[in-house]
Amino acid sequence: MLSLEDVRAAAARIAGKVRRTPLIAAEPAKRALGDGPVSYKLECLQVTGSFKARGAISKLGTLSANDIAKGLVTASGGNHGLAIAYAGWLTGRPATIFVPENVSPAKAVKIKEWGAELIVTGKVWDESNRAAMAHVARTGATYIHPFADLAIMAGQGTIALELFEDDETIDTLIVAIGGGGLIAGIATAAKALNPSMRIIGASSSFPRSPRPCRRWRRARPRRSTSTSSAVTSRKSCWSATRRCTRRRNICGSRAVSRSISPAPPRSPRCSPAACARRLAAGLARWSAAPGRTASCERLQQHRASFETRSASAPQDEVDR
Repeated sequence: MLSLEDVRAAAARIAGKVRRTPLIAAEPAKRALGDGPVSYKLECLQVTGSFKARGAISKLGTLSANDIAKGLVTASGGNHGLAIAYAGWLTGRPATIFVPENVSPAKAVKIKEWGAELIVTGKVWDESNRAAMAHVARTGATYIHPFADLAIMAGQGTIALELFEDDETIDTLIVAIGGGGLIAGIATAAKALNPSMRIIGASSSFPRSPRPCRRWRRARPRRSTSTSSAVTSRKSCWSATRRCTRRRNICGSRAVSRSISPAPPRSPRCSPAACARRLAAGLARWSAAPGRTASCERLQQHRASFETRSASAPQDEVDR
């Protein structure tokens, strides 16, 4: 499990290899952004143009010389690929970056400028990632995942350390959610430094985009196709980066969309009783359709099982 100590160790690994980006006041602004002061952490000024350099260099610091000598390989929508290309440039071993067909042309050019080999394949990141894994199986190269890696998450979490050093009065963080590595790292460090810190995850609200809060509650990914205009957020499968336990996010984060003010109410916590209610409602709708009689008996059995668990579960288990 990721910890504050992991994030601090990552900060030591990346020191001198990435930029300490500034925290600036949002004002003056065209419209009010909230009741209190709002600040921006300018990761767009990072050496590769995004926060991804933090995770990539953090991961690089955990690899052996033999791992690095095999060559670095990853799949990316653009930003992580740039970060691994930069990591390869630092080691003198050109990296191999697999990207989907919708990759930003500007980012593709920048990846090549860092000396990496660019391979365009697949319509979405997942297909590029499968090609990258196949390449690793053939060549024995070292694969670096964009977000589902503790060293990557720890590197992204160093942002929170810098935020607290620059402004100890911060009480709310709004963090973008793509694969989940950024918010996992930041939430881990921020909650350890200030348990009352409010963490808000912002994700795409476009039709058919993966819904992070639903994935957290179900504790499993679900495939869909994002239509977001943000190319690097287009994934056919959203991942909770293994930060989910008992069908909800352990750090208390919640996803928002469209507007950050006011924030929506918290999602209901999962419990056997809630599961039984949702199953009953779904069963009523499903059984009303023609031709469902044979399967209804099986669903009724599942419903009875949930209700039995709800009745027999200790109160603290239901409220947890």
